[in-house]
Amino acid sequence: MNCAYCNGKAELIIKKTKKIFRKEEFEIFEHYYKCQKCSKEFTTDEIDNLDVLQVYNQYREKYSIPFPEQLTSIREKYNLSAAKMSEIIGFGPNQYRLYESGDVPSESQGALLGMIFKVDNFIDLINKRKSQLKDYEKIINHLKSMKEKEVLISPNQNTGYKVPSLEKFANIVIYLTTAAEFQVRLNKFLFYSDFLCYKNTGYSISGYNYKAIQWGPVPDQYGTVFDLLKQLKFINEEPILYRGEYYGKLFPLKHFNKSLFTEKEIDCLNLVITKLKNKSRKEIVDLSHKEPAWIHNQKLHSIISYQKYAFLLK
Repeated sequence: MNCAYCNGKAELIIKKTKKIFRKEEFEIFEHYYKCQKCSKEFTTDEIDNLDVLQVYNQYREKYSIPFPEQLTSIREKYNLSAAKMSEIIGFGPNQYRLYESGDVPSESQGALLGMIFKVDNFIDLINKRKSQLKDYEKIINHLKSMKEKEVLISPNQNTGYKVPSLEKFANIVIYLTTAAEFQVRLNKFLFYSDFLCYKNTGYSISGYNYKAIQWGPVPDQYGTVFDLLKQLKFINEEPILYRGEYYGKLFPLKHFNKSLFTEKEIDCLNLVITKLKNKSRKEIVDLSHKEPAWIHNQKLHSIISYQKYAFLLK
């Protein structure tokens, strides 16, 4: 990055600090550039947004406020427009759309939004406004036909503030097996991809938990998860004899679904592949053992917080 003042070379600085939001204090990793020539400091819109997002996400987690992707997902399940959701809940005409776009509800509005994820609660809201809804019968019949009665609210700092997605995780595996066909290597590629994306955007890619074990950070319960991917025909495994021992080599059974990912998520996957593809398994394990994410959590095999450790990636 060139300096905004003298066009010299500027270094990105990341440091812990505290920010106040709605009279509450939240710890974040603040980003800014410092020019190596004139020593002036400056920011960009992108890193300003990343810092603000860290605060918003922690506030949402603290008060169990649904995240934007959840609000969009539940609205689509209910087959309603954002304007209709606002009408049913009792918000202003465009309020639900604003919350889908990233505005942060108050604690009380967040609690109300949390209730709509249970179909029975949402039906109660609709019944209270029955006389005001011209399409009441159509809405209520759709809701009563839904088999899934409840959608759990789960994003937090251990999921990278994303709703865990098996389909997305499976496609990350498919993409990464081009450079990491064996489990130990692949687990590190997965960790670095998710945590790098969080470092760059404030969100993970897959929404999956990672824990620190002997061989470095790995997806939590990765054996069960990979068995499920095999059952669902996303991947398969075949034994390969190497130096007198058999290792399971993974290969994809489906094509990578690019439509599930943003451009920035793809960039993170490609960067991890570029950085790690020529390293041996031992080199990658040794690299992961230098990460604070592993060092601070390996003793108890703890789940690794994205918010606490992604910005510390080596």
